[in-house]
Amino acid sequence: MRIGHDNSGMSPNWFVEAVIVRCEVTGHTFRFPCGKYLGRRLEDGSTERLLVGERVKVLNPEEGDQPPVVHPTRSPLMARRQSQRSVAELQHMIGG
Repeated sequence: MRIGHDNSGMSPNWFVEAVIVRCEVTGHTFRFPCGKYLGRRLEDGSTERLLVGERVKVLNPEEGDQPPVVHPTRSPLMARRQSQRSVAELQHMIGG
């Protein structure tokens, strides 16, 4: 996803933690992490970012969904990330 602005207005600097997108057709939800500013006077001065998203499962208690159980010393995504590049690595590779 490409996100940006024209740097106009009284407060043109934005901090974008993440963008959440839900496709109304499929019902899938995607999270595009950023963690950077958009603005000419902050960080690298960029007003545009290219973000890499990942599909997320939205918990629905009515369907019996429960939050994952997390072991206190290990991330639940640890095994998956060992075999795939992380979102941060992909963003770095594309210059985001």
